[in-house]
Amino acid sequence: MTTWIERQTPLRGDIYTLHRRPGHTHVILNDAYRGLRLMDPWDGSTKGLAPFSERFRLGGGAIGLLYLRADGERALAADFENECGALMDLSAGTATDVTMPPVEGGRSRRYVWDERGLVCTDGRGERFFSLEGDAFTKTPSLMVRKARPDWRRAIHQHTFPHGSVARVYNKERAVVTFHRADARAGVRVMRASWQDSMAWGSPEQRSVDDAAALPEDLFYVIKNVVWRHTFGHQPVVFHRPEQGWEVRGVETLEADGQRPAAVVTLLQHRVDMLDVRLQLTPLEGRPDPASVGQGSVDIVGQGLSSLMDGLRRAAQQAGPARIAAIFVRNTAHRLFGAERAALEGALQAAWGQADPQALAGLRAVRLFNGRGAHDFDTATFIERP
Repeated sequence: MTTWIERQTPLRGDIYTLHRRPGHTHVILNDAYRGLRLMDPWDGSTKGLAPFSERFRLGGGAIGLLYLRADGERALAADFENECGALMDLSAGTATDVTMPPVEGGRSRRYVWDERGLVCTDGRGERFFSLEGDAFTKTPSLMVRKARPDWRRAIHQHTFPHGSVARVYNKERAVVTFHRADARAGVRVMRASWQDSMAWGSPEQRSVDDAAALPEDLFYVIKNVVWRHTFGHQPVVFHRPEQGWEVRGVETLEADGQRPAAVVTLLQHRVDMLDVRLQLTPLEGRPDPASVGQGSVDIVGQGLSSLMDGLRRAAQQAGPARIAAIFVRNTAHRLFGAERAALEGALQAAWGQADPQALAGLRAVRLFNGRGAHDFDTATFIERP
């Protein structure tokens, strides 16, 4: 049996970008201001270098945002100040210049990129653009809503009007968001899927510096400490760097059949800022489940049928006794009478099917029932002291 141990890879340079390469066990770092470096953090080896395009490099080579295609073969490095980008073939090591769309209100990580192409928003999420050749063209919102309804719904529900997207996992069809209930509220780190409408998140925090996710784990950085929040458990401290070192970023790697899932942390020395370490921490087990019934799950759907499907999926995925609260968010017509009773029955059936004690840790189930953000009534199915 192989025992995987934590390892650190020393690096040298101004390294500030860390991303998982979709579909691979590699991570992507910036190679100073020249291009991208593909690294295998398991053995510390460099798997490839992809130079930036000429215009992008001459503009300074600073990455404002990195877009990644779902298969991990294409990347787009964006420089919003100069409205230029470098469209890169990561395997071939080639790049072409791209004209970027204008961005308002900050950098926009609200994007999707799969076999159908790349669609992104401006910084406020009010306008949509599609990559056509070497430039972006404006795309009507209605067209995006029809072509990509699940992605559009997930982005809208979990980032508007006060949230933002921290990471996009196109291969898994999921995003990690910084969610705020209102402009004065704290931040909740959430993982939202546009494949199955499942969403769940951390407790509210004052501020969060970076975040990454696996299907049942959130990792986020608060005041130079990496926290781990496993679905159904309380958050715990995952990594506290040595004195003199600062956490610049955190990312995850999926298990691949030979290696377990892992967390990759980018560390920078506070005095010699070109002294950088890439730390890999394998995840070979789950945290001690001492806090059964501490987690929460959000289920978002349009109407009774999709909400019931969401409840069934959540019950299969979550291990019911680990959940303290369920938030059911209905974005279609309001549910009354028989429909509401049917939803409550579906909840009892879904959670009671696998284990007679399945509801032991559950304290509250609330239905947010209505359409728009200001058109909800709240109903409580279960409320226990």
